[in-house]
Amino acid sequence: MTITDDTLMKTLREVVAEKPTHVYEGPQDSERDDDCLYVHRDEAGAIEGPGCVMGHVLHRLGVPLECLVTSEGLAIVSVLGRLAPGISPTTQGVLQRVQQLQDEGSPWSEAYELATGHSAIPEPPSGSEPPSGD
Repeated sequence: MTITDDTLMKTLREVVAEKPTHVYEGPQDSERDDDCLYVHRDEAGAIEGPGCVMGHVLHRLGVPLECLVTSEGLAIVSVLGRLAPGISPTTQGVLQRVQQLQDEGSPWSEAYELATGHSAIPEPPSGSEPPSGD
């Protein structure tokens, strides 16, 4: 799949909507408290799966976890420069802000909303009423 501004933002919204209250925590065996990793490994060092929100997004877009492992320690803008060099500065800025807010402990939906000004969770159609408790 070709990674574009649209596919990145759409996939980010989907990932966040699936886990809106998720607060990222680095691996327990991390050497630093502030380690935020694109990929998490098990105790034996084997790849478990994506870690941070951008690890989830990029993996869902087809980036192999083995490729993301080589990007550990790099800012998301640098990673995108290697994987998808055509991404606009505006999108890069939004993704960097989401990543930063996540790294600071914000739930994914809050990070998304603060970075984009929009909610990742679709609102019910207008005029629809909540179900009654009858």
